[in-house]
Amino acid sequence: GGVLSPFLFNILMHRLLSLLPVIPGTTVTCYADDICIHTTSTHDLQHMLHDFYVSATSCGLIISPEKSRIFTSRNCRALPAFAMGGNVIPHCTQYTYLGAPVRITPAIPARQRIHPFVKSLLDRLEPRFAPVKWLANNAAGVSIPVARTLYILLLRSVVDYLSPALCQLPKPALEPLEKFQNR
Repeated sequence: GGVLSPFLFNILMHRLLSLLPVIPGTTVTCYADDICIHTTSTHDLQHMLHDFYVSATSCGLIISPEKSRIFTSRNCRALPAFAMGGNVIPHCTQYTYLGAPVRITPAIPARQRIHPFVKSLLDRLEPRFAPVKWLANNAAGVSIPVARTLYILLLRSVVDYLSPALCQLPKPALEPLEKFQNR
């Protein structure tokens, strides 16, 4: 719990991630102690889970099987059981990652043009955007570099925080977010 704890933890996480193999088509996303492995191959996922467990153990870390989940858009019954350190990781269709709910919806109805996750994010960003817009448009407003810094601090940080969940969405679902950022 000291001042150096977050710094030392980041060094440990960097070491842990650097020990993992590079597998084409597989991405590892890490934010603090939340880690997501994205892949389309069941074989690659099991291989990465094993390597991740070995790397974590070599760094003195213990993986919590109770907090680990396999999240998929496929039929869970058609997938093999995935294990890490002798523990089978359960499948799920919804989970919370970095405080945001993530779930696969079969299809977005035509009348609902914005994906629910993107809509929730836009609702969170709108109140943060209002002061930046006012400051940038006001006659006695701020310069472009200051407005950009405010944008990065107030808005971009939220988008970056949720990027592991956003990267799972199809590109068309992200268009409203892109329009928001370009206005």
